[in-house]
Amino acid sequence: MGTPHRTDAFQNNSAGTWCRQYGSMVSRTITQSHAYYIGCVIDEHLELKEMVEEKPAAGKRALSAWLNWCKAEVGDVGVGVFKKLMSALVDSTMLYGVEIWGCMRNLESIEQVKLRAFRMFFGVGTLHPKASLMMEMESLPVVWEARVRCVQFWYKVLTSKVYEGRLLRKVASQAVECEKGAG
Repeated sequence: MGTPHRTDAFQNNSAGTWCRQYGSMVSRTITQSHAYYIGCVIDEHLELKEMVEEKPAAGKRALSAWLNWCKAEVGDVGVGVFKKLMSALVDSTMLYGVEIWGCMRNLESIEQVKLRAFRMFFGVGTLHPKASLMMEMESLPVVWEARVRCVQFWYKVLTSKVYEGRLLRKVASQAVECEKGAG
């Protein structure tokens, strides 16, 4: 049996055996109803709900590890350093793959991780207004960032010459046509 291609994980339900044997592309056993590929969990209906539900937990782990390290090694950090580290360590973890799942509903739990970090930085409680925290840190809500990046990506897929003739553009174009036909 030769080395399987990346797409074998989606074509073959026995790919769980493949990921245990080869393990380079897929890190979790694939079940009949879900695929886990490069950090994205996709169910049989091509919904990403489970993956979006995992993002706040990943963000909380990254935030906790980073803040514990800061307290132990560095002490207090300034606003500029905090924002850069927040973006590099926490936001990048939470927003991985946002171009694919960013237009989904129920992204508020991801926003809560960012607000928690801001509250910890300023030393304020949960009753402190969200708008005040966002304005003080000069930050957009995560939901806005996610949707903007998602729309930019799909616009690029549909209009850029780079994606001409590629499967991603064909699928996206067909999806747009289906929506036009349904509406």
